[in-house]
Amino acid sequence: MIATFDRVDAGETTAPPGEVRCTGRSRGLSGAAVLAVAFVAAAGTQAWGQPNFGLQQRATVLEHATLLKTDGGTIDDAMVVIRGGVIEHVGPAIEVQGRATRIDCKGGYVTSGLIDVYSALGMTTTRSGSAVNRAFDAFDRYDTDSFREAFRNGVTMMYLPATGSSGIVGIGAVVRLAPGEGGGWAGEAVKDEAALCIDLGSGDAALRRLSTLESLRRQFKDAKTYRESLETYEDDLKEYEQKIKERAEKEAKEEAKSKEGGNGKPAPAEDKKEGGKPGEGDKKDEKKDEITKPKKPSPDPSADVVLKAIDREMRVRILADRSSDILNAIDFAKEFNLDAVIEGGSEAYLVADQLAEAKIPIVLGSFMGSGLHRNDQYRRQLDRSAAVLADAGVKWVVGSGVSDGPSGRFVLLNAQLVAANVSDVDPLRMVTRDAAEFLGVGDRFGRLAPRRAADVVVWSGDPLAAGTRVERVYVDGKLVYRESGSAGGSEGGEQ
Repeated sequence: MIATFDRVDAGETTAPPGEVRCTGRSRGLSGAAVLAVAFVAAAGTQAWGQPNFGLQQRATVLEHATLLKTDGGTIDDAMVVIRGGVIEHVGPAIEVQGRATRIDCKGGYVTSGLIDVYSALGMTTTRSGSAVNRAFDAFDRYDTDSFREAFRNGVTMMYLPATGSSGIVGIGAVVRLAPGEGGGWAGEAVKDEAALCIDLGSGDAALRRLSTLESLRRQFKDAKTYRESLETYEDDLKEYEQKIKERAEKEAKEEAKSKEGGNGKPAPAEDKKEGGKPGEGDKKDEKKDEITKPKKPSPDPSADVVLKAIDREMRVRILADRSSDILNAIDFAKEFNLDAVIEGGSEAYLVADQLAEAKIPIVLGSFMGSGLHRNDQYRRQLDRSAAVLADAGVKWVVGSGVSDGPSGRFVLLNAQLVAANVSDVDPLRMVTRDAAEFLGVGDRFGRLAPRRAADVVVWSGDPLAAGTRVERVYVDGKLVYRESGSAGGSEGGEQ
């Protein structure tokens, strides 16, 4: 982690005040270094499913760790204390109260877990698109092979978009690879309604893409009409209830008056009205005074989801790669005043000014192999697109992309490829603190700081250096991965 050692509010922790957080130090890679990082594959064994009794009752102390500072220097011989699933202390060595398991991290670096803002890790095939489809329902919580590879590259959390046919495809989720009870599976939905997912079908023919756009507009307009019908029903229901109340009060008064006029006995009812049959007048009066209860519109779960997006209660992530589709997405977001984000954005740099004006951020996908010339929606993808977007003032983040789930383990490498073309950008910060804040979970994740979630990675060296390996991974304070023969991860025993 690229980090700074700052003061925090007094009283935040019993340990000496201090915080290690990501910063903006730029560290690109040479071509050889990129290849070296991409193909590092140290054999590891995972602590998956192993008993871990009492871990949350005792502290885990990572001793003699190295942390990175803002100015490029390091904090040597630092300590990270984990207890009860949260970080208790980060900074200089302190005396740890109670029982503790000590890990000697001499020569190693410690960071928070990496976060992929655009992933397909652990995803299975989803149903055809629908606003009520949830990405987390398609997440395979027993895909331990993929999770092991993710841990081996420091990844502990990701955003999973819903997928399906073009149009509205479902609801995306932020998923943390927290181990389940008993081990053997993982997956915790930190946010199960993270975004409404829309696919403009950049790989489809032009007419199909226009049809998709018109269908989207119709669905959003229908959702607004549905809400209007609900509001009308509520108004009519209040009016109905008021009439029922008024009639009841009127009948009560008439009954009381009748009792008063007849010494407590109601006056005899007349069975015959002038000019008609007996009781005919009463029936006419009853029909005239009949109050009809309004009928409630049939529930529409899909419209309810769309209305959350219209009310900006839910972010809308629009998958669009072609520049024409991105422009359509901008117009669509303006029309319905959406909190919109563009995913993919292969040609986003071509419309950077329009994106900047609309203040719509971009989630960039994989840059690995982007130099290849292909005659599809990625035909104009540019290695320097992030730099162009940055120069135009467009906010952007980078993930691994959804074309290949297992590639999510290389999210740090993808960030390094981007950083190589953008000045003053820290690739590690992109996939930790920046990623957590972008996903709206920055109050708990993405930083090594007291009271934050204990998703922690121990590296054999500088995480951005070629050949560096992941030695240990903790999620929710539990050891979920340990490299075989890790010199920097020896257990120091209990204190």
